[in-house]
Amino acid sequence: MENCIVRHMQVWKRLKFELLCLQLQLLNQFFKIGLYLMINPTIQIRFKNILTLKTGLLFPNKSNMIRLRAHTIFLFIGILALSACASNSNNIALESDNNVNQDYLAVNDPYENVNRGVFAFNQAVDGALFRPIAEVYSLVPKWGRDRVSNALDNLGEPINFTNNLLQGETERAGSTLMRFVINSTFGIVGLFDVAEEWGIEYVPEDFGQTASIWGVDEGPYIVWPLLGPSNPRDSLGLVVDWLIDPMGFILTKDQSIARMVGNGIDQRTAYMDELDTLQQTSVDFYATMRESYRQYRNAEIRNSELPELIPIPSMTIDETEETPSPADDIDQIATSGN
Repeated sequence: MENCIVRHMQVWKRLKFELLCLQLQLLNQFFKIGLYLMINPTIQIRFKNILTLKTGLLFPNKSNMIRLRAHTIFLFIGILALSACASNSNNIALESDNNVNQDYLAVNDPYENVNRGVFAFNQAVDGALFRPIAEVYSLVPKWGRDRVSNALDNLGEPINFTNNLLQGETERAGSTLMRFVINSTFGIVGLFDVAEEWGIEYVPEDFGQTASIWGVDEGPYIVWPLLGPSNPRDSLGLVVDWLIDPMGFILTKDQSIARMVGNGIDQRTAYMDELDTLQQTSVDFYATMRESYRQYRNAEIRNSELPELIPIPSMTIDETEETPSPADDIDQIATSGN
């Protein structure tokens, strides 16, 4: 009887393993199809004609607004297939050990080996390029850097407004619209955050947060080259934000690139000291960054106060606390003896 049960369990595990392999093969085919469509000019022209016809109804006389491309659609398919594959693979391994399996699911990092390789690559690029640029930019007086940050935040208000509407947050959408109007006028194209001084708080929103409100699961942890930590939901949100961002239809290509580079440098400079401290105090910098990213995104989705990257224990001594002298110790011993 026991041999029969063991045999059935082995057959069941092998069947699930074969299903996983089939999913991986289907995923590979999706990416092959997407790659073919990206390099096939005929297919691209057909998609462009169709999209030009549809988007021309909403945005007439804006030829540079047609930024939707066929490969973005297949990127969505690839990400969703990747997420589905990962969610099924989580249930296959480590069934005999419930504790280990629960830890594995909690981490939700089935591609950890690949992610660590990409993370190491990003660290090398950061050390050779991004951090030196951030160090030079940090020499700019804080007043000047604040003006740049305010202007970049103001350019992001239209996409914040759009996502607030998609989330059904009409009141917050109205506040975002007021911020954009006030800072674009009284704040001199966003250089000064006048709306903040008037009590209208800046609340960033993106389509990853919107998808979470809609009930879309985050999926497995992913580290993208140069872009850093993410997951399928936030990766999809990044692409959707790029497609529906109203400022993308107004700014030129060079202006959009300058905006993207400016955002990257501004963020890298803002968190330079925190990241350095985090790296120096972490036993496993990769795992610490993974947990920090999830805490940060969860706080953004809940629109709560953003946490520190990782709480670092204080090693300082409270100088106000009086240290007992040896004489006090002798008196205390003598008193207790009596």
